[in-house]
Amino acid sequence: LIKNSDHCDKTGAHCVANSRTLDAHRALGTVLVFASILFLVVALVAWHRDRRIRAVSIVAPVVTFLQIVLAAIGSWAGGLHAVDAIVVLVLYAWLFVRLRAEPRAASAA
Repeated sequence: LIKNSDHCDKTGAHCVANSRTLDAHRALGTVLVFASILFLVVALVAWHRDRRIRAVSIVAPVVTFLQIVLAAIGSWAGGLHAVDAIVVLVLYAWLFVRLRAEPRAASAA
């Protein structure tokens, strides 16, 4: 019976924590979290005039960072990792649609 990841190492059992098949998933997640930190900095510097866009621009990177926390917790909370991923996608998609719908500023010639 495997109770935690330490037990996996001792018994040599195949466990998700020791699996190499998730390396690409972990690497992409790490890149996305670093990109979300950069996005947060840009969102704070830009400080959009629309309060809703500004709020989502700040919440989306925080929820993206939460992905690492949920994946690390494991057990039943680790299941929220997938739900959080959907929330992250919805937030960034909503931002994309809203920001694309805004009229462009007149470019100086």
